[in-house]
Amino acid sequence: VPKTEGVQVRQGDVIFRLNDAAIRKEYELAEHDADATFEVEFATVALEKAQEDLRIKLDANQGGTPVFSESEIRKQQLEVDHAEAGLKKAIHDQKGRAIDRDAKKVRLDQTVVRSTLDGMVTQINRLAGESVSPGDAIVTITDMSVLRATLVVNYSWYSDIHVGDKVEIYVAQPARSGERGAADSPARATGSAPGILDKLPGRPAPSATPNDGTATSRPGASTTATAATPGNLHEGMRFDGTVTHILPVLEDGGSGGKQLQIFASIPNRKDESGHDLLLQGVQVLEAWIIPAGSR
Repeated sequence: VPKTEGVQVRQGDVIFRLNDAAIRKEYELAEHDADATFEVEFATVALEKAQEDLRIKLDANQGGTPVFSESEIRKQQLEVDHAEAGLKKAIHDQKGRAIDRDAKKVRLDQTVVRSTLDGMVTQINRLAGESVSPGDAIVTITDMSVLRATLVVNYSWYSDIHVGDKVEIYVAQPARSGERGAADSPARATGSAPGILDKLPGRPAPSATPNDGTATSRPGASTTATAATPGNLHEGMRFDGTVTHILPVLEDGGSGGKQLQIFASIPNRKDESGHDLLLQGVQVLEAWIIPAGSR
């Protein structure tokens, strides 16, 4: 059960458990009642006896003078019919108890909630021991498999960019073991540069633009962030995506003129340890939007 935010969870992992003492007792009682078969057994025996008595009386009336009158035969037939109805009712009641048991089992299972997706715990709204009501948000899990990037381009490229165009971004990657300097070990928190990934639930939105740079729509002519140099762009830092929205709002880009915001869907990847490589606020080193006509 995750107790802190930022924890990675897998589909099927237990997210939280509710106090189930009362419903468990109800389920155990319902299970006991559903397993009881004495009513059906008693009704079965009663039917078999009534049928046997009817057979005996009918056999006795075969041949000569009838031993039993028609009234007695009809009365015995009514006892058979009554016994059949009693057996049907006993079976119906037993099925009803089984349905009640199954319904209580569903309620009991609902006290243990499992994740329906692979993702990250981005917000914990309730702590152990706090009361909850139906509909309360207890834990927020964000699907990190596909994230949205917000890129800024000059308005002059508006006619060249379309939904469905390919997007390539290069992001800063944590140094591998052996590449960090002595000052970087152990890992420490530092001031982070703004990134492009969209706001996660319950968290402040990061800057929507790459650090000190903008995306360009011309292949091979990217405007990069100040940290983007040929020496620090490695394979594995590149992520390919697709333009999904073009925001129909112009923003003042200062001396650079009017600018557009472009939203792109970027599939995530994981490292060898299972960590997501794209995170909220990751620094963008370079971004290209490649119009379909230039491919």
